[in-house]
Amino acid sequence: HEFDLELENTGYLEVDSERLEVQKASIMLGVSIAMADGTLDKSEGNEIKTWIKGIIDSTPKSEQQNVKETLNQALEDAFNDAKSGKIDIAVVCQSIKDIGSKADKFDLVELCLDVMAADGEADKEELKQISQIAKMIGVDYEEIKKMKDKRLIKLDPNATSNASPEETLGIDPEWDKQKINAH
Repeated sequence: HEFDLELENTGYLEVDSERLEVQKASIMLGVSIAMADGTLDKSEGNEIKTWIKGIIDSTPKSEQQNVKETLNQALEDAFNDAKSGKIDIAVVCQSIKDIGSKADKFDLVELCLDVMAADGEADKEELKQISQIAKMIGVDYEEIKKMKDKRLIKLDPNATSNASPEETLGIDPEWDKQKINAH
């Protein structure tokens, strides 16, 4: 007997390559968050490097060198693209939305929040980008808010002065008064 079978979901062989693509895109967005205020603070860069190291350490030994080279190159490319203004957040997010698992998406948001908090400041551009990224990849705002609050509480209150109270509290300017009050 002969038959054709078309599978809608990726198989285990494709998962690793897709996950690596999502991780490269996540690095791109992490660098974008770090550069949102115009500079890449050393602590923000170290946060991204620590995230990359965690991925490499959890990769099977036979693949570690390849993953390390790929992600380090992604970091270098992301930094160069961010410096020259070539990162299109919408395009990067669309690729993550299309192939990323829910876990990958939350891992991305965690990276962005950790990068945002790394320098001890919550810049309003960083908060704005994180909100946009979460919306574009299809992550629920309430879940993001909980993760964001954990980072904001550790920051110096004086360091967040360039963000409005609404931005710091995660209030969308398009909300009506009733939703703002409930929030």
